[in-house]
Amino acid sequence: MKSNVLLFVCDDLRWNALSGMGHPEVKTPHIDQLMTDGASFTRCYMPGGSDGAVCMPSRAMLHTGRSLFEIDREGQEIPEGHTSIGQHLQLHGYNCFHTGKWHNGVASFARSFNDGDEIFFGGMGDQYNMPLHRFDPSGRYESRIARAPDAFHSKELEFQSGDHTSDGKHATDVFIDAADSYIRRRQDSDTPFLLSIALTAPHDPRTAPPNFHEQYNPEDTTLPENFLAYHPHQTGALNSRDENLASHPRKPEEIKEHIADYHAMIAHLDEGLGKLSQAL
Repeated sequence: MKSNVLLFVCDDLRWNALSGMGHPEVKTPHIDQLMTDGASFTRCYMPGGSDGAVCMPSRAMLHTGRSLFEIDREGQEIPEGHTSIGQHLQLHGYNCFHTGKWHNGVASFARSFNDGDEIFFGGMGDQYNMPLHRFDPSGRYESRIARAPDAFHSKELEFQSGDHTSDGKHATDVFIDAADSYIRRRQDSDTPFLLSIALTAPHDPRTAPPNFHEQYNPEDTTLPENFLAYHPHQTGALNSRDENLASHPRKPEEIKEHIADYHAMIAHLDEGLGKLSQAL
């Protein structure tokens, strides 16, 4: 009998931001249990990226088994000649389902998965109003949703890829619930499956449900030993989007709030993993 495969991907989760890795503040009991029952890699490194959005090349590498300099550009697309996990498993009789973020092009998604729901073609967005697609058997995913990015000062519209939004429900919960529903639908099937779930958490915006923020008080959060008000040298990217998410010079209380929010996002996604473990 062929094994089912669950590929659970987080976005911007540090290796040591887990209680099972010894972190004294963030609590991740379900990921810790997975480590206890299975294995964890302590010398596994991201090969880097040729773009500031390292999630894009990382995903292309992960899904194809290719190295950084073998993928297409920065991973915006996965070429037809690069066989993905989903393509390979479909050839061996698997039903391949994806929910969540896919940052490597519509065409490669259509080749990789023959099932799915709540699909996000993008890098980041409002965690509570994510533009999403239902599974499109045609593989085109042509629907667009209008958005007014600065409605109080401009009539200009942006059109995001999607046929609906998460409509006030946190993206982590949307993706976890889609995966949970899929698992329960498959319980009487003899067909093996690949369930690929890719969260947008704990990537910013770091807006977890309020009850998780309540668990992590910035005042109780430890400031890193290497905290500095200014970067010690010019990197060439000190005015980028990421660098401007906090004020200059850096303020200890503001950085502690960012870290507390990050921990809240991680605790929330850990709860979601626990829900999937129960479904399995």
